[in-house]
Amino acid sequence: MIRRIPGGSALGWRYLFNQVDGVEFELHVFEFDKDCALKWHENNPNIASMVHTGDASSEEDLNRAYQEAGGQPFDVIIDDASHINWHQIKTLDVMLPKVAVGGVFIVEDIQSSCRGWAANMGTHRGADVGGTKDCMTTRDDKETILSHLMEYQRVLVGQHNGFRDKKEFLKGVTKIEIHSNSALLSREIERA
Repeated sequence: MIRRIPGGSALGWRYLFNQVDGVEFELHVFEFDKDCALKWHENNPNIASMVHTGDASSEEDLNRAYQEAGGQPFDVIIDDASHINWHQIKTLDVMLPKVAVGGVFIVEDIQSSCRGWAANMGTHRGADVGGTKDCMTTRDDKETILSHLMEYQRVLVGQHNGFRDKKEFLKGVTKIEIHSNSALLSREIERA
């Protein structure tokens, strides 16, 4: 949502990727609120190749959307959904293996770890995203997306220093960039 307009970020991504010559951009949108998604898709033809609906905290819904999108690895996945910490964690863990080698996974709005606000659930506001001042635990004492990303980073650094048993946890990630409001995880070709 940008300026209270649903789907504004999808419009932004479409515009941004259309600026890259030689790139065929196929945008798939995953939305919690089915009515909101269908209305947006109807009012914004030719923006998204397909709109999928489901719950970002449901492995079944995420896997179904992946299959509906063709079941092939994505070059780019951008999680800019509810921003509820456990939704971000579930989406990252389920969808990261579905990024192609050479691709990236971007998590938007990781500041949800450090402060709370009502989540955007399409046509209504949902639960609080759960962030707290320590940025590492939610209000219900669970890990935040930042904490989870830091664990990915720890294992990535540690794999060359004795944590080889945790390599599967990385799901092929070779680089992590954590910024003030987002994180980018790359699945590059590993060089010996």
